[in-house]
Amino acid sequence: MRDESSGNLIQCPYCGLADCLHLLAIIDLTFPEWWAGYASKDERYYQFYTVIEDAFRQLLRKGVRECPMTHPKLAELWGYVLEDHFPKRRARQKRNDNDVSLDPGLLNTLIIELFKNAGAAAQHGVDDWGAPGTCSAMTSLHAENPQAVFDAALLQLRQLLTSVPT
Repeated sequence: MRDESSGNLIQCPYCGLADCLHLLAIIDLTFPEWWAGYASKDERYYQFYTVIEDAFRQLLRKGVRECPMTHPKLAELWGYVLEDHFPKRRARQKRNDNDVSLDPGLLNTLIIELFKNAGAAAQHGVDDWGAPGTCSAMTSLHAENPQAVFDAALLQLRQLLTSVPT
């Protein structure tokens, strides 16, 4: 991953290495994927998806149609879920309340925000390792203690969702 402006390899702000134990995540913003770091191991990042999915599923079961979210990205994710479950066009079929689909790109930007709020250092760059003429916008996140930052970000998300009035 290279810095978009300088073209230099992005390195850890804590130890100066490109790949180290401080790496929390490398997130591809073009093709919403997680490439490396503590958060990508054992598919830990799915914990964020599951927490939101469970909260949204509860709201759907309660019949909540108005947006109870105060966080803008959660509100936008909820809006997409509502569109799926209560379509304005008759041609689309209403979904089952157990079926919650989250926009992966929007979810990734929310998680990056949560990581940064929890103390991660974010660096933005490009990955041009693919075929000629192709590249991805990437965000690299490092933390002195990746597990602590991951746990704090997940807790922050849970707090945002438990403060939602129903």
